[in-house]
Amino acid sequence: MNGKELKEFDYAEAAAIIGCEIEIIKAVTLIEAPNGGFDDKGRPIILYEPFVFGDLTKNKFDGATVIINNVIYPLSLNRNKIKWSIQVAKYGPQSVQYDKLDAAEKLDIDAAYKCCSWGRFQILGMNYKLCGYETLDNFLSDMFNSEKYHLLAFINFIKKRKLDKYLIEKNWIKFAESYNGKMQNKGTETIVDDYSYKLEMAYKKFKGEI
Repeated sequence: MNGKELKEFDYAEAAAIIGCEIEIIKAVTLIEAPNGGFDDKGRPIILYEPFVFGDLTKNKFDGATVIINNVIYPLSLNRNKIKWSIQVAKYGPQSVQYDKLDAAEKLDIDAAYKCCSWGRFQILGMNYKLCGYETLDNFLSDMFNSEKYHLLAFINFIKKRKLDKYLIEKNWIKFAESYNGKMQNKGTETIVDDYSYKLEMAYKKFKGEI
């Protein structure tokens, strides 16, 4: 424990604000970042999204790549020309995400930070206003602070997007599609890869039903 992790009362407080069961908050937390909200260097967990970087820069840098550990990773992809898939996005392990961010900063620093999903709930930096922040810098500062701030950002985000009703109703598919997009099955045809399925199973485990 490093003091940055969520505590039991944090989950309870969030559930009370949203009006859902505490196990639902725990389930989303587990599925979004199963290894926690911070890496072994104390930095918030991120996922670099090359398609989002392409969107934000109007595809000015399409084709840009970075080589990390002898592997070529895309920095900018055009969703109008290339169909999204986890294979094409080529996310790579957690260990390379900040390297990709560093490389993208040299192209467009604002888009680089906005195109990453941040923290325990993997919210895109571009959505900082929906999380209750006036500036991207304030959002990032809190992402580096603690999972408590990650949770507060998540609460603001889903209430602003009116996704809280899906958690209250335990409508896993609607929440998954709205939170992770229509391709919430990660581009595969296997139900065990579905975000909605994983979320429901995590909830049932926390409830002691399975």
